[in-house]
Amino acid sequence: NKLELGLTADVVGEEEKKLQEKVLRDIAEADEQLIKERLAKEKLIDIRVNRYNRRGELENEKAEAEAKEAEEAKEKLEKAEAKKKAKALVKAKKKKDKNKKPDVRWKIQRFSPIRKKWIDFNEYYSDEKTAQDRAAVLRVRHMADKLKFRVVGLQ
Repeated sequence: NKLELGLTADVVGEEEKKLQEKVLRDIAEADEQLIKERLAKEKLIDIRVNRYNRRGELENEKAEAEAKEAEEAKEKLEKAEAKKKAKALVKAKKKKDKNKKPDVRWKIQRFSPIRKKWIDFNEYYSDEKTAQDRAAVLRVRHMADKLKFRVVGLQ
């Protein structure tokens, strides 16, 4: 009996060892499988995250491009408006200058022998030299008519 029990114990011990080894192998395989599954999940998550990130990057790039285009369009519009304003200002200034009489300080008068007084000749000048030159020209031109011209300063 003892011998049988010893053999049985050895057999049982070997079977237990085999069983333990099998259990350890199963655990190792399960661990490997778990690790593989985790890696696959992580890889899938990474792929999804990358896709999401890429999608986000593409959306960001699109948004940036649209913002850039909008900014350029806004700048063009502002430039066009500034140009229009400048043209309008120039036009208004020309119109104002056209209507505005020059800075008149001198006028030419001619003497009327009939009325016996000096009459404005409707010629106005900003500087005296120009007025004197013009009066001299008029005197020479009307020498035969004996008309008198003078330059008068305005106050």
